[in-house]
Amino acid sequence: MIRSNLITALDAALGELPFVRAAWLGGADATDRVDEYSDVDLLVVAEDERVEDVFSALEPVLESLSPIDRRYRLPPPTWHGHEQAFYRFRDASPHTLLDLVVLELSSDERYLERERHGDAVVLLDRD
Repeated sequence: MIRSNLITALDAALGELPFVRAAWLGGADATDRVDEYSDVDLLVVAEDERVEDVFSALEPVLESLSPIDRRYRLPPPTWHGHEQAFYRFRDASPHTLLDLVVLELSSDERYLERERHGDAVVLLDRD
C-alpha cells in the first residue's frame, strides 16, 4: 500500500457517508511538505452522534488496503476534545501512517488557522 492509495480510498469512503460533513488533509499535505516520511493527517467533521460511525466505516476500508498492524485510539477526553486514532499498516512503509481525528459538527475547533496549520487539502465539504 502506498500513501496516495490510502488517501484515494479514504476520500471515496468518506463520500459515501452522508453523516460526514467535511474532510481534509492537514499536516505535510497542508504545508506542502510531503515526502517519503510523511504520514496522512486526516480530519473529519461528522454529525455529533455519528463520530463512532466514522471509525466503524473507515476501519474496514483500511483493512481492505492492508491489514492494520497497529491501532492506537487515544482515550477520551483527548487534549483537544476530539476522537483520535493512529494506524500503521502491515503492507506499507513504516512511515505510511494514518492520524485520524474526528470532530463533532458542533465543535468550534477546526484546525484551519492558515499560519499554524497550513492550507487544508479539502477532500469533502458538504456545507
